[in-house]
Amino acid sequence: MRRGTGPLGIGLGAIAAVAAVLLLLPLPVMAGLSGHATAAVGGKAGALNRVGHATDGLVRTTGVTATFGPIRTSEIVAAPSPAAPAGPSSARLATAFAHPTSPQLLGSFTGENKTGAGSYVEPETQVAMNGSYVVEVVDFEIRVTSSTGATVYSHTDTRTFLGTGSTDAIFGNQLLFDLIGHRWYYVAMDQTTNHVYIAVSKTGSPLGTYWIYSYVPSLSFLGTTQASYQPLLGISGTKVTVSTDDYNTSTATFVASIMWFFDKHKITTGTLSGSGYYTGDFAVRPARDISANGTAKDISYLVSTVTPSSSSTLTEFEFVGSAVSLTSSAVSYAIASTGSGGGGVQPGTSSLLATGDDRVLSASWSNAGVLWLSFTVACIPAGDATSHACVRVDAIGTAFNTLSQDTNTAVAGVDLEVGSLTATPGGGGYLMVLSGTSPAMYPEILVSGQNTSDPFSTYRGPIPVFSSSSYDTSGHWGTYSGIQIQVVGSKNTAWGASEYETTAGLWGTEVVHFAFY
Repeated sequence: MRRGTGPLGIGLGAIAAVAAVLLLLPLPVMAGLSGHATAAVGGKAGALNRVGHATDGLVRTTGVTATFGPIRTSEIVAAPSPAAPAGPSSARLATAFAHPTSPQLLGSFTGENKTGAGSYVEPETQVAMNGSYVVEVVDFEIRVTSSTGATVYSHTDTRTFLGTGSTDAIFGNQLLFDLIGHRWYYVAMDQTTNHVYIAVSKTGSPLGTYWIYSYVPSLSFLGTTQASYQPLLGISGTKVTVSTDDYNTSTATFVASIMWFFDKHKITTGTLSGSGYYTGDFAVRPARDISANGTAKDISYLVSTVTPSSSSTLTEFEFVGSAVSLTSSAVSYAIASTGSGGGGVQPGTSSLLATGDDRVLSASWSNAGVLWLSFTVACIPAGDATSHACVRVDAIGTAFNTLSQDTNTAVAGVDLEVGSLTATPGGGGYLMVLSGTSPAMYPEILVSGQNTSDPFSTYRGPIPVFSSSSYDTSGHWGTYSGIQIQVVGSKNTAWGASEYETTAGLWGTEVVHFAFY
């Protein structure tokens, strides 16, 4: 097991934020922390409510239904892909990554690719699984397959599915299968019309009909020249959360993060009902509750690194109650600085792989009482003298608002980025899919994690599970990697999807199934 290494960080650019409304509120009482001993590694910086209530009404469409289209006659049935890396991974790197008890790869298959999905510069791939079906979505395509990828049940253009204009720009996909309510949720941004679309399946099957909703996330009292980007999707026992970043289009500056909380029962039965809030913190990521029954006292958790530039603060938001009547609070924690600058070194080119800024890329909570989150930083790995991109994994014990882990996933000589994790039910661990490069390694898909019995500030792997055949020079990489927990008996397994490069300028995606066994 590799122990966490020293902090630094990566962040690109500076964004101005508006001041948020500050109110003193008591913190809610939350479920107890279990699975690990709690050890504080960051100071709590107060219990201030950093949010304001959004008074604008929703502009929405309700009661519209949609279904996946038939399989295209040109659809190529995806055969399982080899698990062995295809790129130039050296023996030294293989040794560096090797760990006998790392998460094990159980299988993988070929996902969507640039040629078949509208030729956009990056896939923003997402994946979800309910035990029978695997659903993958990229910017312009949704595909439903069997668990091996050998059978394709449906393949649909996202614009056709959502009922938008045929040339609308659909970006920022988010996808999950709700383990509590057994429904599929898909969220995307129509940047042509500045609408957020939410699709909710009417049954547990991804092949049936869906409720399709849309709303305008911009708030009029924040200004008149607004556009919203990157919808982020979370879920709890009774609520569905969607947050977006709102920008002033005249000055290209950040205005606020806007968060909407929707009643889960109503959204699954044809009504979009909820309430909105906003904050000056950047890129607020809603957490996904992956426990079977949700929290005893339903809480929606959200997290932010506050700014996307060398942050040393992490903020946790808590919204308690029904979607239309919420009590909000926030706690700020001191974290190791995320640093700034950098990119992933690749063989065969001087172009660096885009490693992005330090916004939170995933957040996941289970009934173990631990809120896990991941984001890209810069650090100096053990045994190295050079700063590299690393993936920070933090853990918050939600019972007592304690930052229990602030740890960099790092490998000497390797740049790691775009980590997406899921909590594991009951025991307090996580599983994660991420990307990596080095002077001897094209962009690689890797897996890592912390098992239930592992101490905090340790992690397993990362181990390579699939490699690119070329380098990437697009200036974009991933933005998202998708992940979904699946509980099989007493075992915690995860389905992940991430990007790789087939030839320079052509991306593909791979769906991987891995677990602690």
